[in-house]
Amino acid sequence: MRTLCLAAFLVLGFLVHSPSVKADARGDANRIVQILINQSVFNAMVYAMEPLTRQALAQTLSQGENARLSPASRDVITTMFLDAFRERFLGAMLYEYVQIYMAELTPDELAGLRAFLETPGQSFGAKQANLIRRGSVGRDMGIMAARTIGQRLTTEGQKLISNRSDLEILRRSFPNR
Repeated sequence: MRTLCLAAFLVLGFLVHSPSVKADARGDANRIVQILINQSVFNAMVYAMEPLTRQALAQTLSQGENARLSPASRDVITTMFLDAFRERFLGAMLYEYVQIYMAELTPDELAGLRAFLETPGQSFGAKQANLIRRGSVGRDMGIMAARTIGQRLTTEGQKLISNRSDLEILRRSFPNR
C-alpha cells in the first residue's frame, strides 16, 4: 500500500508537465485506479504482505481451542483466507481508491495524471506490479518486529508485562533470536 501511495505521489510530480485536458473527475479517477491497481498489482501487494499475514493467522490459530489444530490444518485455513482475500478484496479496494483520488485530487490533476498514465506513463503503470513485488519490507517487517519484541521482553519484560504467567507465554511466542 505504501508503495502505491508513493507511486501516486511521484506521478503527481509529472502533472505540471501534462497537457491541459477536459476534466471528467469520476472517469479519470476510474481510469487511473484501473491502471495503477489491477489484479497483478493487487496480487503483488498480497504477496508482499503474505508472510506477515501467515504469521498473524498462525498465532491466532494457535490460541484457545484452536491450539489443538495441526500445523497442516492451520496452513490450509491460512491459504484459504489469503485466496478469499485475493478474490474478494480487489473490487472494494478499487471503489475505495476511486473515492480517495476524487477527494484528494482536483479534476485538473486527475485529468493530467490520466493523460500521463495513458501516454508517457504507460510503462510506469505496466511495471507497477513488479515495483511492488520487488519490495521486501512487507515480507521482512513481521520477522523484524517479532525479534524486536522478543528482545524487549528479554531485557525489560517484567517492566512491560506485570503478570508473570503472561510474560512467560509472550516470551515463548516472541523468542529472542
